[in-house]
Amino acid sequence: MTSSNQAILIDADVIIHFCNGGRISLLKIIFGNSLFVVPEVISELDVKPNSRIALENMLTFKQVQIYEVPTNLKLQILKEYNRIRRDLRGGMGESMCMAIAKFDNKILASSNTKDIHDYCKENSIKYYTTLDILYMAFQEKHINESEFDCFIYDVTSKGSHLFCKTLADYKSKKGIT
Repeated sequence: MTSSNQAILIDADVIIHFCNGGRISLLKIIFGNSLFVVPEVISELDVKPNSRIALENMLTFKQVQIYEVPTNLKLQILKEYNRIRRDLRGGMGESMCMAIAKFDNKILASSNTKDIHDYCKENSIKYYTTLDILYMAFQEKHINESEFDCFIYDVTSKGSHLFCKTLADYKSKKGIT
C-alpha cells in the first residue's frame, strides 16, 4: 500500500479505467482504507452500469467509503463546486473532488488532466492519474510490465484515452529511469 494515509478522492474516469482494465481490486491494494468517493461520482457512473456495479460492490465490502463533507466546510466547498462547474465546466464528480481537495487537503485521483491540471497546480492539490496509480502497482510488484501494457491496451480499446501506450512510454514521459 502507498505510504500516504491522506484520503484519496476518486473520480469516475479512474473507476471506469480500472473496471475496463480488469484491475479494480488494485485500487484497494494500493490505497487501503484511504479511498473515498463522493455522491456526484456515483451519479456519474449511472451511465456506465458495469463500473457502477463494481463501485457498489466496493462500497458493500468497505473497499471504498463515501466521503462526508465536514460541516464547517460545506458552504465553502459548495461555493467552489458551483464556481468550478460554471467557470471551468468541470464534470460533477471531478468538480466536487477538486473543491473538497482544495478546502480539506485531500488527494485527487483523476485522469482528466486537461480539466484538472491547472486548477490543481494553482491550488497546490496533489493528484494521481490512472497511469500513476498503475505505476504504483508496478513498483509494489502487484503487476509486471506485460500486465501494465495489457491494462493500457484493454482500457484504450474500450474507448478511453490514456496519455501513454506502454510502461516504457510512461516512464519516458515522466522522466523515470
